[in-house]
Amino acid sequence: MILKFIQIFLVPSVFIFLLFLISLFLLFLNKKKKARILLIFALTIYSVFSLGAVSNKLIFWLEKDLKPISRKDLSFSQIIVVLSGGGKGKDIPFPSNLSESSILRALEAWRIFKEKKGEAQIIISGRGRGEENEALVIKNLLKELGVEDEKIQIEDKSKNTYESAKNLKEMISSKRIFLVTSAFHIKRAEIIFKKFNFSPLPSPCDFRAKDSYEIWDFLPFPQNLKNSDIAIKEYLGILYYKFFK
Repeated sequence: MILKFIQIFLVPSVFIFLLFLISLFLLFLNKKKKARILLIFALTIYSVFSLGAVSNKLIFWLEKDLKPISRKDLSFSQIIVVLSGGGKGKDIPFPSNLSESSILRALEAWRIFKEKKGEAQIIISGRGRGEENEALVIKNLLKELGVEDEKIQIEDKSKNTYESAKNLKEMISSKRIFLVTSAFHIKRAEIIFKKFNFSPLPSPCDFRAKDSYEIWDFLPFPQNLKNSDIAIKEYLGILYYKFFK
């Protein structure tokens, strides 16, 4: 709860919005100079964090040195844990009701499963915060891809990574697992799972950092601000679970 509160108010987009609201309040009080300073500050933050060059570097540091699972890693474990990555709502047709992150995580779990010739158990963790049961939808996607029903388990009570690790501790006897999630989320997830005595092998997918820049990366765009939000949320989570939890 504390982390969620911190993340909500310190990600760039929300912080900018709060500065804008405060500046409007100051204008209402006829404190124009202070309002002008806050507006300039808000615009400066927006201009920085909505640059592709900035958001890409923030994501890059989270994904640095991460590589997908290779064949030499396949003997590490028989358990593939997949963390759900969000959904879009129960009224949207399957599989479009899953976020891009959830689909890419499912595909990575399927890839590892196929590389292991089906000699593995896939466990999907995460119900999500909406009405849609994300773990169940991901399971249905994996079944469409040819994974047998008995090879898939779901843990559909958790709503965040910490709850996933806590609930999976009760389900899994083996501590060695493939941990499949988005590359930008791997570092935080690994820290959390280790706190519950797992020995996870990071299995990243959904890489977002680019290895080159274009002229558009030095102009502000809303999508870049969203990526900055994602990165800052991860950094805050890493600090919280590493030093305070």
